[in-house]
Order: sequence, then C-alpha cells, then structure tokens
Amino acid sequence: MKQKLLYSLALAAMLLIGAGAAKAQNDKGYEAKPLTGENAAMAQQVMDQQLEQPDKAYAVFLKMFKNIKNDKDELINVGDFFLNKRVFPLAKKCADQLYTIAPTYIPGLMFEGRVALLRHDYGNAGMRFDEVLRIDSTNIAALKQNAHVYKNVNPAVAVEALERIQKIEPDNYSVQKELGDINYNLDKYKAAVKNYKAFFAAVPQDTDHIYQATVENYVNSLYSTADFFKLADVSRQYQTMFPKSIALKRMAFFADVNNEETEKAKESIKYLTEKMFPDSFYIYLDYEYAGTFTADQLNDVPTAISYYEQALALDPSKATGYKDVANLYSRNKQSEKAIEYFNKYLSLAGDKVDSRDNLRLGEIYARASQDETISADKRNEYFDKAVSLFEQFNNAETEQYQSSLMLARMFAGKGDIKSAAAGKARTYFEEVLKRCGTSDDVKPVRIQALSYLVSYFIQNDMNAEARKVTTELLSVDPTNDLGKKASSFLNSVK
Repeated sequence: MKQKLLYSLALAAMLLIGAGAAKAQNDKGYEAKPLTGENAAMAQQVMDQQLEQPDKAYAVFLKMFKNIKNDKDELINVGDFFLNKRVFPLAKKCADQLYTIAPTYIPGLMFEGRVALLRHDYGNAGMRFDEVLRIDSTNIAALKQNAHVYKNVNPAVAVEALERIQKIEPDNYSVQKELGDINYNLDKYKAAVKNYKAFFAAVPQDTDHIYQATVENYVNSLYSTADFFKLADVSRQYQTMFPKSIALKRMAFFADVNNEETEKAKESIKYLTEKMFPDSFYIYLDYEYAGTFTADQLNDVPTAISYYEQALALDPSKATGYKDVANLYSRNKQSEKAIEYFNKYLSLAGDKVDSRDNLRLGEIYARASQDETISADKRNEYFDKAVSLFEQFNNAETEQYQSSLMLARMFAGKGDIKSAAAGKARTYFEEVLKRCGTSDDVKPVRIQALSYLVSYFIQNDMNAEARKVTTELLSVDPTNDLGKKASSFLNSVK
C-alpha cells in the first residue's frame, strides 16, 4: 500500500489535470513568483554552499528569512524555490512561519500542505487541505490534493473529495480515473470498470494523458468482472501504446481463451511461447491458462501437462494445480501419475476438500484398476481403494445415484454374471434405479441398469424377477434389442 501511495503522490500533478482544469501551477493552490533581486542572489548562494559549507549556507538563509518573515507572499516565493530544489527543511521553515503569521491564508495553507506532502508527512498535509476546505468548501486544488492524500489511507474521504470535484467540474475526466484507482485498490472491480470506461472514453489517447499503470488496472478489473470481450478489445487497443507491458499481452490471451477464440489465442499465446519477456515476468496464471488452452482447445494433453508443471514450479503451494494436472494425466491414460498428483492436491487442500473430490479420486483409482500396464496386485489395490471411496460417498450422499452407478459398473466387470461380484453389481444397479428417478435426462442410465439386471436374472434362473425388469426396460426403450430377446425367451419358458 505504501508503495502505491508514494507512486500516486509522485504523479499527482500530472494525474489530476483534466478537461477544463487549471494549469499545473495553479493546481498547487498558490502562485509562486520567481525570486528577484537580493532574495534571488541569497537563495542561489544557499544552494551553492549547502553541500560543502552547510553552516554558512544556513546563515545566509536565516538572514534572508529575517527580511521576509512577515511577508506571506514572499515566504511562499522563497519556500517554493527551496521546495522545487528539494531542500525540504528550508521550505518547511517558510511554511511554518506562514502558518504562524497567517493561519487562514489559503495560498499559505496550500503551500504548507504541499510541503508536508512532498516530505511524506501525509497527516499534516491532509490537515492543511482540510483547513482550506473549511474556509472554502469548493476549492478545487484542495479537493484534488485531499483526494491524493487520502486515496490509500482513507478511501471514503478521497471519494467524497472526488465527488465534490465532479459536481463543480463535470467534465473533469481525471476524477473518473482517480475513482477507478480507489475502487481497484479496494477490490471493487465492477465499480472500477465503470470509472475506467468513463475515463478512457473522455481522455485524449496519448501517453501525456494515459499511463501504463492505469491501463493495466483497467484490464485487470475487466478480467476480474469476467468481461472478456471488452477485455480483448482494450488489451489489444493499448498494446501499441505500451509495447513493454506483459499485462496487456497476458490479458489478450486470457480473453481469447475465455472467448474460445482459438485462432486468436494461437497468436496471443506467443508472448509466452516465444518468451517475449524475462522469465521473472511470468506468473502462475500464464502457464495455467496455457495449459487449459492447449488441453481444451488444441487437444494437446502432453503439452498441457508441461505447462501445468511449469505453473506448479512457480507456486508449488497451489493446490488446485495438482488436481488439474491429475485430471490431465488421467485423460492421458497415465493413471498412476494421476493418483500421485491428486493425492498431492488432497494433502494441500486441507479443509477445502469435499466429497466430490473423493469421488473423483475414486474414478481415477477405478481407471487405474483396469490399466493392463500396471501389475495385477496394484490393480487389485486400486480397485479396493476405488470401492472404498465410492462407498463412502454413496453412504453420505444418498440422494445421488452416480456413486452407485460407478460401484455397479466396477463389480459388473470384476467377474462373470454368476459371481459374487455380479451379485454386488445387481445390488448397486437396483440402488441406481431407486435413486435416479425417471426423467429423460437419466434414460440412458436406466437402460444400462435394467439391461444388466435382465441379463443377471436370466443367467441366474430368476425368471420372475427377469420378467419384471424386462417389462420395465421395454417401457423405457420399446425398441431395445436385449429387451425384445429377453421377452421372447421368457415367454418360451415357464
């Protein structure tokens, strides 16, 4: 926050000049005239001697100060001279004297506030600008300076000041920029987008009026509000103006991925693939998005895995990254790598793990149990782990049918139709039918369950049960070939 504050204060004079605003000097809230005559000579003597003969320099200053200590305008002139030279102690002495002899003199208060501001004494700066506003509530210069002082330390006060400026100067587009910065710093991205849109619609499109940091704040806000089409436009619009901004190239790529603009994304990803910036500039999200794009839109799973591995190298604590890689390894039929990475995810996620995560791990174990490249002992181990996870989910989430279906499928493939495993498959398929309902969405699930039960009951000479499920199967799917054959067979036997 301190860094942001110092940065904003350093740019205050430039950032607060808008349409119809006064010239930069008048924005100070006072007018300092160039020194002339004896004061000019003495001031220059101070500057010439301050490094090598500081005592003599200060003696010269005191002599000059004695002559001007009751002249408020000359105190401003001399003080401003030293302020511009960054000789803050001498500028402050003039400011303190001004307050002593003229505590309600607005130009003097503005000068004192500016001295405090440049000395990073934000508390006293705010106090002086507040005093000006108590005397003149419409003083634009004080309102602008107040906005900058309070921008990062008391945003509500800054917003109030900016809103007052807007009422007095409706065309001052810089107010929207300042409001955008405040809302951005407060993570109020929707409000920030509104402010930045107004600012960029009104501001002259050149680097004298637009700063890279402002554009980057704008695109970050658009990203945070998921306005990806606008994000794509703005990111590309300002890349020419700010070619060294990785943020603009990054956000163009992110927008293309979210907008499923595959051909555009093939080009915009080059900021990463061609290493247009030093390695230290890239962040976790760069590689995560590259992985997502490569996997989902290019169907290049091995390359996607490599991107995610690079993302995790940047931030090994990112739990969700391990889950993403695990799913990619599973998709790439690398079951044991998928198990390894999913368990890493579970260990890092802690309290964020939910029952669906355990269900997904069960699916990975189930796939591994059917992988012929894995030893038989390991396959059996993975089968048991899958069953355990599915049963836990099945018992906890009794309103869903998915875990019952997974268990049914696993046991159905474990032995022949008359085995104990087949009996378990029967039990779980019956449970599926109880849980899944009868909507059209689950019709394929019902057909699968009923088809298995038809075969199970016939093969196990349970004809009464077979007739019941056959009738149900044909009611769900009248053209079902298995159902018709089963019906014909059952009609031929007692």
